[in-house]
Amino acid sequence: MPMVVVVEKYNLCIVLSPKVASTTMLKFAMSLSGVDIGERNARKYARHERKFLQENGFVIRFIPSHSLCEFAKQHPSYKWVAVIRNPYSRSISSYKSKVRRYARKFQLGTYVWTGLIKSLKGPKVWDDSRYHAKEVAKRIIFVDFLKGLQRHGLDWNGHFQLQTDYLAIGNISYDLLIRQALLHKSA
Repeated sequence: MPMVVVVEKYNLCIVLSPKVASTTMLKFAMSLSGVDIGERNARKYARHERKFLQENGFVIRFIPSHSLCEFAKQHPSYKWVAVIRNPYSRSISSYKSKVRRYARKFQLGTYVWTGLIKSLKGPKVWDDSRYHAKEVAKRIIFVDFLKGLQRHGLDWNGHFQLQTDYLAIGNISYDLLIRQALLHKSA
């Protein structure tokens, strides 16, 4: 379900999509609202400081893709922005970071086995989800992952859903679509 960040000061709605600069845009929207979080985790900050953010005109709404158009009609004076990413690089990124979710849902044996391996490695890796993802990826290669998505569908997790569906492109008129590849070029 898309996260819509509303920056009231600028009549701006930013629709965040998984694996498409969403954390960067979340932090950017906070700064537009006058909130500087420094090096803190933007997602955790948004969860724990919701009231403070709202007082500064920063509101997060989770809106199903099919309801984005209706929400946009309720905010006719707002500008709508989203970041889009090359589908191939987004798929690879989702695979690297979210293959555990796929395994937990569709290949539970692999998920449990790699979790056991992780637990036997000791406390240094117990909190490291990337270690677990790497272990899962050794057993579910990218091609098999893609075949599994084709077999099971994409709607079960936003990280794998098509951006055009997730952002309701075609149903909502965006004022600005930013290519992720261009976001960090000047940085």
